[in-house]
Amino acid sequence: MGLDEAQIQGFLATKDVVVLATVQADGAPLAMPMWFLHDPAALTMISVDATQKVRKWRRRVRGDGTGAR
Repeated sequence: MGLDEAQIQGFLATKDVVVLATVQADGAPLAMPMWFLHDPAALTMISVDATQKVRKWRRRVRGDGTGAR
């Protein structure tokens, strides 16, 4: 069962923090809280530049701003 666009937007509008999970080099999960700003057209993540999660995201991001697999 999935959520439609209105349900997704309604859910995001009530949150300030999400959990971002990545995989470490040894395969172990790494989950951390991320503050974000929600707008129906965009989701802006807020973090400190020198953190591991930001470094990992920058290594994995594609030209369109989405994470590559």
